[in-house]
Amino acid sequence: MGNEAHAPSRHETMEAVEGRMARAKSLLLTVRGRTGDETVVLPFAPGSDGIYCAATADLASAIRRDPRVSLTIGEAADSVSGTGRAIILDRVPDECAAAGISGSPALRIIPAVVRVRDASGRVAEVEYPYGGRPKGIVALWVRATRPFAFSASVMPVLVGAALAWYLPPVGSSALWWLLPAVLAAAVLFHTGTNLISDYHDFMRGVDRVGTLGGSGILVNGLMPPRHIFWGGMVAFAIGIALGLAMVALRGLPLLAFGVVGFLGGFLYCGWPVRYKYRGLGELGVFALMGPLMVAGSYYALTGGLRWEVLPASLPVGLLVAAILQANDVRDIADDRRSGITTMSLTSGRRLAAAEYLAMIVGAYLSVVVMIAAGILPVWTLLVFLSIPPALKVVRLVTRAAARSSEIAAADVMTAQLHLAFCGLLIVGILLGKLL
Repeated sequence: MGNEAHAPSRHETMEAVEGRMARAKSLLLTVRGRTGDETVVLPFAPGSDGIYCAATADLASAIRRDPRVSLTIGEAADSVSGTGRAIILDRVPDECAAAGISGSPALRIIPAVVRVRDASGRVAEVEYPYGGRPKGIVALWVRATRPFAFSASVMPVLVGAALAWYLPPVGSSALWWLLPAVLAAAVLFHTGTNLISDYHDFMRGVDRVGTLGGSGILVNGLMPPRHIFWGGMVAFAIGIALGLAMVALRGLPLLAFGVVGFLGGFLYCGWPVRYKYRGLGELGVFALMGPLMVAGSYYALTGGLRWEVLPASLPVGLLVAAILQANDVRDIADDRRSGITTMSLTSGRRLAAAEYLAMIVGAYLSVVVMIAAGILPVWTLLVFLSIPPALKVVRLVTRAAARSSEIAAADVMTAQLHLAFCGLLIVGILLGKLL
């Protein structure tokens, strides 16, 4: 009881930590190198949201591979130690100039827990106020997979299912109990693509502190990049296993859909193709999440394929490509700095905004053309109920074509438009069958 009565409070512990930081001029930082732990001595400056240090290129590279660090400030009885994570910055913030800390690249060290030792050898432990322990691992993985974007893979599958019910069958009778498996495989392939692209975007420097792309997990040092990469590979592996089970039921032609889907997702940012970085991202997304997913869903459910399915998938693909186009228009300056090529970067901001408009208008016009051709029922004119949000996001993208900061939410708004459009398209197809 006596020891507990004299245990330092959180406030007292933090006062001791801050006092010893103020007296110290440098810290020992331990990182996970290629051949084991490596410790370096760095001058530092406490900031309002972390501990700032200038870093060498080799140290920044080690942090990029694994953000987990441990640190010691001071010596013996006057020391503070802790564990946490480090984030790579382009440069040390100006607030650290008074302490003589400057340079590029830089690190922001965010301790999760710090320990301070008093003269008697007693150790007090406290969570650091601006760090704290990261969210649980499940919450981090949910954030990493970006589930808010899964409508882009779910809706094409549901459009294919609606067409499987609406169009006269050409194969065996539909196996509707396969629909959950088709949806799961599509989401798993989408998850794998998201995780693998996050890994490559971070390692290549496309996603950095201050940019808006990705999940933010790697940029903020919340997981080692290799965990994200292998998480993506596991998602692909489970999706492939589901696909092979469906191939056993529907035959080898379905395998072609799966192979193209896997290669398209993995090579989006992955070696050796990396077609996202070559200005082909919109084309690839259009093909994969439009015709391929709609037709693949139709084939898996019915065991056959009608030619009408491909034109019916065009508006779905156009709107998915528009999501990426909105993202790329917003990120033109960041992508130029990263040394990658996108269609928006090649076209320039104003032409890229015009291309975005063409994708949106093309989605609506294609429905009218297919109604006139007898491919879709007249009820699919319901998609025009989504015109108000379409006009809102088009105005945002075209008016802000010279100022990307104004269209930070344009990709999210386009994803919401895609969800509404596809939902109305599905309702229209079902009504065409029922009425």
